[in-house]
Amino acid sequence: MRIAAVVVTWNGARWIEACVNSLAAQDVCPDLVVVDNGSDDRTVEIVEGSRTRFAESGASFTVHQLESNIGFPKGANHGLREVLAHPDRVEAVLLLNQDAMLEPGCIRAFASELQNNPRAGCLGAKNLYPENRLIQHAGGFLNSPRMVGLHHGHNEPDGDGHHNTVREVQFVTGSSMLLRRAAIEEVGLFNEVFSPGYYEDVELCDRVRGHGWQVVFTPAARVLHHESSSFSDDMARLRLAHRNRLIYLVPQLADTEFERDFISAETDFLEHHATFEEKRAISGAALDVLVDLPRITRRRLGVSRIPTPHTAAANRVVVGLRATCRSLLLPS
Repeated sequence: MRIAAVVVTWNGARWIEACVNSLAAQDVCPDLVVVDNGSDDRTVEIVEGSRTRFAESGASFTVHQLESNIGFPKGANHGLREVLAHPDRVEAVLLLNQDAMLEPGCIRAFASELQNNPRAGCLGAKNLYPENRLIQHAGGFLNSPRMVGLHHGHNEPDGDGHHNTVREVQFVTGSSMLLRRAAIEEVGLFNEVFSPGYYEDVELCDRVRGHGWQVVFTPAARVLHHESSSFSDDMARLRLAHRNRLIYLVPQLADTEFERDFISAETDFLEHHATFEEKRAISGAALDVLVDLPRITRRRLGVSRIPTPHTAAANRVVVGLRATCRSLLLPS
């Protein structure tokens, strides 16, 4: 089975050599497409140093240098289009973060699951923290109604037997996600409204499952992942994650019962559990969505006109969230 890897990079000189070497060291070296988001360090130079190794394995090697940082969803889509433009080359595409390293046999494990399960459209690896090898991700799920993304096995020891079974999950992380070509051609690429990142992988997995494919956690495919290496500002990262969580919710907010339950749960969280930083982040995220709501609604729902029920509900929610946050941050 021919597999290609797409790696989106941005100022990743610290990690990229280990990432690319881990791809080249697999049983079958994958074709490689690197999309660099305008790095100003040695990232591209380091990547180019591996060109000969891939050529010797018979794999193709392509580097796209973009002028600026367009974020992960847009960068990944750029790479996916490059792969899909060659219809006879590959049967699956591995998306891998620049700070992730495949353990030996990872691609073999992915390929085996694809061959054994013809309905597997999207596969996810078992992600481990490199420093202590605790589990980072063993498949994911959303905690309704706030729809916060959570990870099975998070911070649990690896090898205890609890997360070593292939199973269907709600989503897998885009940091090490394998997409069957037939599935991605059917459901489409990442929704770029989530750029520069967060929740684009969750939403894509929704579409994969919605088209009758399975999203499958594949524990024999193991990846060491440093996590969030592209974000140096913790507050900006937290604000962006909450912004995209709210964007993800837009289609569901037109359901009045869901809107009520979400507002109740979110208000309870803000009043009783949120840290000062989380209140600030959610307040800023609500403002970000509010000022861009028409575009967000169109892009999230894939329509040319703004559907009034969705827009009105989203407007009510984000205005209310911002007011709640401000009242908690700036008490009278």
